[in-house]
Amino acid sequence: MIYVRQVKTMNEIIRPTDELPVSVLKANHIVFDELSFVRDGFSLKDDSKTSFNLSYGIDKISDGEYRTTLTAQATREGEFKAKVQISGYWSIEESDSHKNQLLQENALAILFPYVRSQMTLLTAQPETEPIVWPAMNINKMRSEEHTSELQSRSDLVCRLLLE
Repeated sequence: MIYVRQVKTMNEIIRPTDELPVSVLKANHIVFDELSFVRDGFSLKDDSKTSFNLSYGIDKISDGEYRTTLTAQATREGEFKAKVQISGYWSIEESDSHKNQLLQENALAILFPYVRSQMTLLTAQPETEPIVWPAMNINKMRSEEHTSELQSRSDLVCRLLLE
């Protein structure tokens, strides 16, 4: 069970003996919905470009019950297409004043490391340079709603498109 609370200062830490905070996002389930890798061919050059698309959605299941979905797609033209989709099932008080922020920011931050790891595992195929995303602030990128370029270890230029 994961509990998340907005923390204003580093001195404000939840200890096991503390009462649970009023504003709580509870992770009931975190599951992968789809993992796919389709090989289209083999790269003949070291400077192949990889394009990325990240999308995020929130669905209300019932009062206080939500599903957030994060989908990452990677395409290396002429070599492969990969897709990782994960869903988090959350409980939160419907009257919580921080509900939307917790679902949009904290749930996304919890799901992204799973997607990041799984994309690396999925693309670690024979004769394929795996995708290894650096640690990044996914919420900052989402809030800026822009396209940025990432440089991988093998100097491949990658486009990260946030929807």
